[in-house]
Amino acid sequence: MRCGDVYRLNKMVASGDSNAAILKHFKWHYPEDEIRKFLPKAKLVKPEVEAEPEAKVEVEPEVEAAPETTVKKKRVRKRA
Repeated sequence: MRCGDVYRLNKMVASGDSNAAILKHFKWHYPEDEIRKFLPKAKLVKPEVEAEPEAKVEVEPEVEAAPETTVKKKRVRKRA
């Protein structure tokens, strides 16, 4: 696929177009298997397993020390 077409395909995916609509748009220019390489894979929905609720452990946030500041020397241009 050409660079501009891949850009357009990614833009269509980002805007939420379905894979069928994208295939329909590009089917006259490229074979279907070549288009499918650039389409997002179908997400597998895993059934949620009810696990025992984990005990909540409170962690105190660490206070970071302020970094030491250094003074930068100004560059002086030497005149010839």
